[in-house]
Amino acid sequence: MERNLELPGKRAIRYISGRAKPWSLIIVLIAFAVCFLFTAASVTPTRYEINEGDIAKATITAPRDTVDRVTTSELQEKAKAAVKPIYKQDKQSSEDIIAGIQQFYVNSKTIRAFCEAKYVAEMLRTANMTNWSAASFDPEDVKWKKEILTQDVLAELRGKLDMEFTDDEVALIASMKETALNNLEKDIVAMAQTELDIGIKEENLSEQVLRLTSQVMSTAAYTDTQRNLAVKSLALLKPNMVFDANATETEKDLAAANVLPAVYKKGQNIVQIGEAVTGAQIEVLRDLGLKQDNTLNFSLYLGVFIYLLLCFTLFGIYTAVFMREIMRGIKNVVLISIILIVASGISIPLNKLEPRIITAFLGTTLTCILVSPKAAVSVTVLLAFITGFTSASADGIISERMLLTILCAVPGGLTAVFFLRRAHHRTEYIYSGFAAGLVNFIVLAMVALIKGSGFEGMLSDLLWAMINGIGSAILAIGALPVLESVFRVATATKLLEILNPNQPLLKRLSLETPGTYHHSMITANLAEAAAEELGLNTLLVKASAYYHDIGKLKKPYYFRENQQGRDNPHDLMEPQKSAHVLREHVTYGKYLASRHKLPKDVAELIEQHHGTTVMQYFYCKAKERLEVSAEDYRYKGPKPQIKEAAVIMLADCVEAAVRASGLVKKEKIREIIEKLIKERGEDGQFEECDITQRDLARTANAFISVYQGMFHERIQYPGVENDAENHN
Repeated sequence: MERNLELPGKRAIRYISGRAKPWSLIIVLIAFAVCFLFTAASVTPTRYEINEGDIAKATITAPRDTVDRVTTSELQEKAKAAVKPIYKQDKQSSEDIIAGIQQFYVNSKTIRAFCEAKYVAEMLRTANMTNWSAASFDPEDVKWKKEILTQDVLAELRGKLDMEFTDDEVALIASMKETALNNLEKDIVAMAQTELDIGIKEENLSEQVLRLTSQVMSTAAYTDTQRNLAVKSLALLKPNMVFDANATETEKDLAAANVLPAVYKKGQNIVQIGEAVTGAQIEVLRDLGLKQDNTLNFSLYLGVFIYLLLCFTLFGIYTAVFMREIMRGIKNVVLISIILIVASGISIPLNKLEPRIITAFLGTTLTCILVSPKAAVSVTVLLAFITGFTSASADGIISERMLLTILCAVPGGLTAVFFLRRAHHRTEYIYSGFAAGLVNFIVLAMVALIKGSGFEGMLSDLLWAMINGIGSAILAIGALPVLESVFRVATATKLLEILNPNQPLLKRLSLETPGTYHHSMITANLAEAAAEELGLNTLLVKASAYYHDIGKLKKPYYFRENQQGRDNPHDLMEPQKSAHVLREHVTYGKYLASRHKLPKDVAELIEQHHGTTVMQYFYCKAKERLEVSAEDYRYKGPKPQIKEAAVIMLADCVEAAVRASGLVKKEKIREIIEKLIKERGEDGQFEECDITQRDLARTANAFISVYQGMFHERIQYPGVENDAENHN
């Protein structure tokens, strides 16, 4: 079987794109581009048109710590120049030098032996054998140049040598005794070895040779002949210390690295008004982006772009994986994008007024109320990192202010989400803001403890922390009516508002279709109990159940619960036309919801409450006459897209079935409920929402609990028949 070797990154992109509609990605990209522009604008510093040699018209201070590269480079070059060259001993050179000196004495011994042999031969040839003996030979007494070292002898001798010796040097060596020559060789080799062990550099060679020569000349034990020969052999000394370029360069680099950089601290004057501007100062201004020129700080904007791209990418992955319902609806994507843009945009001017203002809380509050608490968590983190950049522009991008903003925004925002997750009244928004502000202050106090800076300024920090939290809540309350109206968002306050029985549609429903109104109330009770059990949005479920059948206002008497003893008009209609009337109550209900500006989520649940189920009564009626397809008698859908829609569908059909059956026993009702749930599941009505079998079982139990409360046992009164049929 061939394995899928698709790269993880490509697989992740395909995974996200499969859950995100094209327009969702486009909207998010627009939000990303706008946030990037805001962030880039906030981190772009004020630039000055100034050049080297100009007289500064204003004092320019460093917005953050920065290194004076020019001055630091000069200091490093001075440190490098102070490093002396490093040499290392060349052992081979030392051995060659000693060998050369030894070879000098080998040649000297050859000269002495050759001259002695020539002298002996000459004596044997000319002297009386009885008057001369070798034992009486003293080389110092021989007149070598006159008697022995003729040109022919010298020529023969030089043929045996591998070094150049003058006639005087040959005569000098010939006049030495063998023991004296050996002792001299030993001394000179030892002296040379000692000097080589110390090390001889090129520049010190003359000085060291001169010192050794002085030492030899001052040695009383040496004869003049030995001194002269020693000086000649010492002339063979050479440098054995080689320049080590790598070690020297390493030492220079180390010296440069140990130089403390010249730093302009945050707030320190770089250029003083009235001063001539130096080249080093110009480079500092350019590094800080304060120099006005024709080039953009590409690395700055590239870094901001990559930073925001990473944040948005992680946000998109989280949303695609854990909040797929947000990716399905353009409303939520647009809302989140607007919230991100607004919170990022207003942070720039507000942070210039006071860097401690954190606009991320506003984004968190609006997202939690208008979208969902789960979405608010991810938006909180994303806005924390975006506003961290915008708030830190005055102090330098990567600064303490940026870190403080992130540290305050994340825990403060998560606290607001916790308090807002079930907020039904606007006063609860204020409480959440107060809690977020308190956590904000605790974080600031914690940072003060860690820094050891004490609690100076804590009162002002507390004030700004509360302004951040409570102010964000107040701004959110002010913005909610507009956003609720424009986007038809099902906020808790909006849902409570439309649950009021005096709402026009509910009032019409109670007056014009009393049976449907009663059915809707019971359906709402059932659905609310199930939603509570499953942890769903109970207000959305209850409100949608109240309004799910408002489409019956168009033709109320075509529905059984509103006929109240009247003739059933469907008895005189073709089954196909009857099916059309039933379908129409769904489409007309959605139309009324839109016309009366009900939340869009409520309108969608109205549209989904029948899914694509078959109208069994009319389908069976049609089958009695001719062969028909069940598809012709289905609602048009769509099928339930979320659990809330599935719960309303089940509550609707269960209420109608139990009411029609007239049963009151718990066991019989359970059978009906389980049968209906099974039929809807087998019909594929739950294929497009993530409701599970366990959820369906819990829903059935919640329905049973409601009916158990409705059909409880009654007290037996004396004299009254306790017939169960009389109490149905």
